[in-house]
Amino acid sequence: MELLKKLFVHLHFNHASRVAWRAKLRSDWRADNNHVYIIKNGKRHECKGVIPGLAIRIDGKNNCVEIDETCHTSDTEIWISGNHNHIRVEENTRLTRLYAIIADNNRLFAWGAGSRCEQARVLVQDRDLIIGKECMLSDQIEIMASDAHTICDKNTGEMINRLTGQMIIGDHVWIGRRVFLTKRTNIPSGCVVGASSVVTKPFTEENCVIAGFPAKVIKKGIEWHEISTSGYMQTYQKTK
Repeated sequence: MELLKKLFVHLHFNHASRVAWRAKLRSDWRADNNHVYIIKNGKRHECKGVIPGLAIRIDGKNNCVEIDETCHTSDTEIWISGNHNHIRVEENTRLTRLYAIIADNNRLFAWGAGSRCEQARVLVQDRDLIIGKECMLSDQIEIMASDAHTICDKNTGEMINRLTGQMIIGDHVWIGRRVFLTKRTNIPSGCVVGASSVVTKPFTEENCVIAGFPAKVIKKGIEWHEISTSGYMQTYQKTK
């Protein structure tokens, strides 16, 4: 079994191979006081088997993963390399092709109820990452709650790119395709982030369209709906 784990961790499989190996792999997450829980009716139950569509690798100690039983995962991987981290996935979420690395200690990575992701790569290191409720993340998205590497002042040796605290994506946020969110990002509730935008700073005003490189507010006072544009127009015309 240890050999299977090492093969799964260290070899690079294509999509079909990863799916096949996940079906065979079983892990005892309770080693080093790590726990993976399935949340059923508000209560935690220790996970003792494979979660369909989800591969979890834990190298650190005292980590906790909580996943609601209504969460749907597909081709998703979570790798925790630090200690005392908490991953929380709330009810009715849908995670597709999410690859998340938690590479620090005492970090929180949370997905709010009803949020979903089509494809994203996420690094949680210097800051917590909290994604609100009813968010919609498109594909080819990069979220970096860290620079990953150190930048120092050449003369003093002092680190100049350390940033702590929380990186927050509010409730009901729509993030378009190929968006890159850097570690200083905060997205308020009700906002839309336009496709291919690079967000390099925190925003504070809700219900805005944020877009560009670097991103800025280009429209205020908006709201967005999942219904298609043609479907919305038909509904809108009926109410006039």
